Amino acid sequence: HGVKPVCFNNLSIMSWNVKGLNNSIKKNKILSFIKSKKCDIAFVQETHLLPQDSQKLCMGWVGYVGAASGTSKSRGVATLIGKHLQFKCIQKSKDDAGRMMLMLCEIQGKTVILANVYDECPYRPFSRSSMGSTKSFPERLYNTVRLF
Repeated sequence: HGVKPVCFNNLSIMSWNVKGLNNSIKKNKILSFIKSKKCDIAFVQETHLLPQDSQKLCMGWVGYVGAASGTSKSRGVATLIGKHLQFKCIQKSKDDAGRMMLMLCEIQGKTVILANVYDECPYRPFSRSSMGSTKSFPERLYNTVRLF
């Protein structure tokens, strides 16, 4: 795996496109790998989980899950917070497409905004959603941030 956490303000943060977490063996391996890297916060993209399944990620080292799910078993982002952190979610905003989750929170006594954002084609920043959305990715991002 070429996935490595980045340290910021003494927090270890990782971002990973997992390409699906519906397989329980794969889900457990990914959560174990993230734990082995001593990651405090993990931004996970393409979870392919339904809303009721996203909270099942809150196990082991994970103390909080903020998730945005797409329709059916596609898309989806999840922000995983280690249970050892002093964490409080103050406010959340997400898009309906399951591509963005913003959280205003307190971590270790500091107020921060965590943004987990994923688009299907980063090389075409003004692309339309594959599900026929009439709004471009920047428009959807703006609308999600504006609601925040």
